[in-house]
Amino acid sequence: MSYSYPLHESINLHVADRISLEDAQRQLRTADAILHRLKDQPGVILADEVGMGKTFVALAAAVSIYLKDKKPVVVMIPHNLTAKWPNDFRLFRESCITNPAIRSNLRCEVAERPEKFLNLLDDDEDKRAAIIFLTHGALTRSMSDGWIKLAIIQKALYRRRDTEEVYKLLGKYAGSLVEMLYIENKNRSIDIWRLLFDAHPSKWKRILVKNGFFNAEDDDPVSSIFINELDKLTTSQLDNLYKDLRQELPKRSSDNIKQRLQNVRRMLNDEAKSLWASCLKKIKLHLPLLIFDEAHHLKNAQTQLVTKLFHNPLAEEEAGLLTGQFDRMIFLTATPFQLGHHELFRVLERFKTINWTNSIAPVIGSTGYKEELDLLLTQLDNSQIAARKLDSSWGKLTTEDLTLNNKVYTDVYEWWLAVNSEEATLTPVVQKVIEDYQIARNKLGIVETLLKKYVIRHLKPRELKGVYDGIPRRDNLAGNLIQKDDQAISQLTQGLEVTKESMLPFLLAARLTTIQPDKRPVFAEGLASSFEAFRFTREERLKKEIGNITDLDDDLVEPDTATDSVADWYLDQLNEALSISASKGSTHPKVKPTVDRAISLWTKGEKVLVFCHYIATAKALRKYMSEAMKENIKVRGAEILKCSEDEVFDQLEKIADKITDKDSLLYKKSVSILNELIDDFSELEIYRIEIIELILRYMRTPSFLVRFAAASEGNYDIEWLEKSFSTTDNSGVTLLGMIKNFLVFLRNRREDREDYINHLKSIQPGGIRVKDVILEDLDEVEKADEKDSTVMANVRLCYGATKPEARQKLMKTFNTPFFPDILITSSVMAEGVDLHLNCRHIIHHDLCWNPSTLEQRTGRVDRIGAKAEKCGKSIKVYLPYISETQDEKMYRVVTERERWFNIVMGEKYKVDVATTDKLAQRIPLPEELANELSFNLEIIDLA
Repeated sequence: MSYSYPLHESINLHVADRISLEDAQRQLRTADAILHRLKDQPGVILADEVGMGKTFVALAAAVSIYLKDKKPVVVMIPHNLTAKWPNDFRLFRESCITNPAIRSNLRCEVAERPEKFLNLLDDDEDKRAAIIFLTHGALTRSMSDGWIKLAIIQKALYRRRDTEEVYKLLGKYAGSLVEMLYIENKNRSIDIWRLLFDAHPSKWKRILVKNGFFNAEDDDPVSSIFINELDKLTTSQLDNLYKDLRQELPKRSSDNIKQRLQNVRRMLNDEAKSLWASCLKKIKLHLPLLIFDEAHHLKNAQTQLVTKLFHNPLAEEEAGLLTGQFDRMIFLTATPFQLGHHELFRVLERFKTINWTNSIAPVIGSTGYKEELDLLLTQLDNSQIAARKLDSSWGKLTTEDLTLNNKVYTDVYEWWLAVNSEEATLTPVVQKVIEDYQIARNKLGIVETLLKKYVIRHLKPRELKGVYDGIPRRDNLAGNLIQKDDQAISQLTQGLEVTKESMLPFLLAARLTTIQPDKRPVFAEGLASSFEAFRFTREERLKKEIGNITDLDDDLVEPDTATDSVADWYLDQLNEALSISASKGSTHPKVKPTVDRAISLWTKGEKVLVFCHYIATAKALRKYMSEAMKENIKVRGAEILKCSEDEVFDQLEKIADKITDKDSLLYKKSVSILNELIDDFSELEIYRIEIIELILRYMRTPSFLVRFAAASEGNYDIEWLEKSFSTTDNSGVTLLGMIKNFLVFLRNRREDREDYINHLKSIQPGGIRVKDVILEDLDEVEKADEKDSTVMANVRLCYGATKPEARQKLMKTFNTPFFPDILITSSVMAEGVDLHLNCRHIIHHDLCWNPSTLEQRTGRVDRIGAKAEKCGKSIKVYLPYISETQDEKMYRVVTERERWFNIVMGEKYKVDVATTDKLAQRIPLPEELANELSFNLEIIDLA
């Protein structure tokens, strides 16, 4: 028998208004190629660039296998994606399965605990989930299920002598010991625990249903998979628990009975966890496929995720929980070459843990696969040696080397073409670069051939398609281009200038970096982010020195470097130089341009996503943007309403009241227009009233009225309203068109439509609000530290202290045309989040040393179905940096190393001053050369 799972004929990945025909065809080709390759190899890594729909490719392969095998496919996912993956599955089922009969029988389940996972596998075939989403840490979590503990207790007492008293005591204490008092409280006239102890666990459900404790449709309390392994335990393995129960269960009531029961419960839990782990290792699942999302987490062989699930590298014979359980594996990651080549090799090694004893195992066998991996590793070593030599020789190029035949080249690629085509005397440095380039290209080509078998990777086209063919997909605007409205990719990149009032702090920072060349100048990075960030990192370092350590937001705060007395003097002077009023921070050479650009885009009806590293910067930006937005509303409102700025909000309130006053002509006309739009969407009929109310709620806010409302001489009548609905944003989309797009979006979001509507109904609208706008989203620790008193609800902040449910709300509502308009966030929104449907402007206020981090962030708005694809205008990616500071150095380094990233895989470099100075001064590698040396692992034709 051979492993053969063709792509199922009922799968069509084209989803109108969501996945284009071209993207769907690429995804189908990829899914088909994966299934074809899995015939002869243990696994495949799908490494498409972020935002290209790896989820749907994986689901197409998974469902194809399930429909033929009728066994669940397991998809292991990060915990923060337990809502996203099931939502995507529901969309896939409803929109991508053309056969209604098949569609109706497909369902998924989520397991966050091991006992839930086993229960799902235990289901009868007619009610079994096709896909089980298992969180990464589920199988390594401690067992806490009361029914399993009860089964272990029963097994420990089975066929033991002198147990009658123990059973009697358990009748009194079992509910407390296994923490299921709610069961016995349902009917105290029945000794349910004794009934269960007298029967095999396989019969427990029947007893529980018969006596009214369970419903017939409930799962078995203990899965048969676990029961089978429990039955195999020997008496000696259960001796400790048996002795503890006999000796420690309280024989009579006493004042310390609660403490004694707690001690027994603790012993029971320890023994139960140990026995559970022992049984879990012996369970054989025999499942067809494991899909592992975010597979770069498997790079480190020493992590618990790898040692517990796959194998222990220090004891290869010690199998992990997943070893031998699956016929094949598919790994998903958007950043395969962020891994070092040894790390990529280790990820591929995880495929060694498939079930090689099965009759449908790859013919190559485990030994043959190991030999293939060894060959790949050898060639990866060779290619990396060659790539590093090229990197080193290229790094020795100077501007003098860019002169050829008395011509000075400013375009490095033009120079490269010339040195390879013209006859000229080349310097030894240039000759070495050409020689190393040829060797590296040859070695990388050999590796590419080997990698193509196991890694598939597609890149997004650099231009928009269809009617917008030729328009750049992205417009990267670095440095001071954030200040310019006439922006173009070809403009010469220059940084933001340090203002006169900010000169002293930056001079002091520059001086300090020169006297600490062997350290990373985090203080300088903080200063380049905002004055507040420098102060905050400085204060936190001082707190640590005196032992007053507080919880920090790890994704927004870097610990300051250790400093000596000289450095302390400079930092003290820096702090003194920044002893200015808090409002002065808005004149920071990068903060002010970020605020101005965000508000300028907001004024034009656009949404803006801002990524920060420092929490202090994020809070400062929110404050300054709120102040600027409030001022903008006053100024623009005064112009539109022909009144003083002090009267603006009162006047806007009067107009707003007319829009929501049910007796008003404006209200009636607004409702009429919205009803007419909704008439075309029969699927939304049951939500008609809710949708109209939330749109009107948006239309009555001051922020809406000054951005979309048409100018008027005080006549806010039906004609004015109709003009307002025709107002366009900066992307050329009218308000009416924006609302229509939202209705199309809701119609297509069957999988989570109600979530979107409920979140929009509950989020604060874009008026002037006070603390509750901030505090409702924060955990208790952060609430106590929050000092801001007033912000605009249009400007929201999401970071480590933001509660998970608030993150979900902000993510979903930002992805609609409504509030919030500006979202300032940290890395908590950098992966697995869709923010692309109504936003095409992103500001990387804080850069980072890792190019992949920036790409992941940009990928939030650059995805299939992005606003840019719909309106035909580029995604604007702002990368502001401050001239002649640590900020510019970071920009130069990260831009240069981005092009080397796919060549020198998983490159790690120091970020001390000396190293980064050298990297920043290099001749940049042309993008064309980087593309020539990068791996091409795309699927072109059907496999």
